[in-house]
Amino acid sequence: MKWTITTLLAAVVVAVLSQTGCDMPKPPPSDANGDWVRQIKPAELGEVEAAQSMLNALEVYKYRLKLLGEYYTRTGNYAKEQWVEQELRNIKRSVTFKYIGLKPAPAEPGPSLVEKEPGRLEVTLAEMVIDARRDWIARVDDLRAYYLKLKPNTGNPTAAFKAEMAHSIAYRFDPVRQYEFFLDVEVPPENLRPTEASDEADALFAKAHHNYSMASFLAPVYNYPKLKIALEQFQQLIRQFPASTKIALSAFYVGQIYDDLGQDYRAMQWYERSWQYDPYLQQPAHFQSAVIADQRLHNRGKALELYRAAVELEPFNTSNISYAQRRIYELTTEPDSRTPTR
Repeated sequence: MKWTITTLLAAVVVAVLSQTGCDMPKPPPSDANGDWVRQIKPAELGEVEAAQSMLNALEVYKYRLKLLGEYYTRTGNYAKEQWVEQELRNIKRSVTFKYIGLKPAPAEPGPSLVEKEPGRLEVTLAEMVIDARRDWIARVDDLRAYYLKLKPNTGNPTAAFKAEMAHSIAYRFDPVRQYEFFLDVEVPPENLRPTEASDEADALFAKAHHNYSMASFLAPVYNYPKLKIALEQFQQLIRQFPASTKIALSAFYVGQIYDDLGQDYRAMQWYERSWQYDPYLQQPAHFQSAVIADQRLHNRGKALELYRAAVELEPFNTSNISYAQRRIYELTTEPDSRTPTR
């Protein structure tokens, strides 16, 4: 067999992706032949009730997401409309099987608050989605718990396998693609200050940084499971130790992980928190936020603001400063300059 450079490179990429998993969840449980199980047949009344409850909750969750998506379509909020679509895709790839003979009940329109307080319509719709998501996750947990209580000799010999199928929904449901729809709800307050040294916080930071380093070793191909662990650990540090000397750096890394994952608005919000927590942070938070605004969001005004801040506040990286200065010139002299030169 003749191996070309292209063939070799393709083989390397496939091998790397098979090890890292990129952003794909691990496969759901398979049968004895190695095939994914697409259907489950309920064996008893208790199983029917638990499965039906989960399916009904899922239908409400999807229905409310669609209502919120329609609102963003009507109001022209493209970014949040994309969040809704990503969350719907997240659901689709999480639920990989159907119950034979069961169908979800039609979703009800929801609380009358939507009609009574039209000025709060977005907030109300978002809260409805979050409540429905929380309820569905609880019903999935209840379904798995039901299976785990059964024994093989109770007439449901596949209970353990079905418990794993229910669990597969939870581990395939990606927390990175679940949204609060208001970033000020997702991120901690801006008035935190890194004033206290903490051995516990430092140890947690070391773990998070190690996981991030391992996850990004082959960047731009990432070990997605480790990336999610690092993300949660950095966020956990800020929640548990809000006065730690590591909160600014943790916020920066949360921003960088969201940046790596293409979560632009989240990344910019967390980068901003990092310099709010420590204005002297020796990390390119302004610059990386500027690149997002410039290259991905095409927000000229914000990009200029952030590039200028990077030049003033982040002189420690000369290549970044040179690029920022060039982009400031291009954005202020070329009206149609949208794609930056590198």
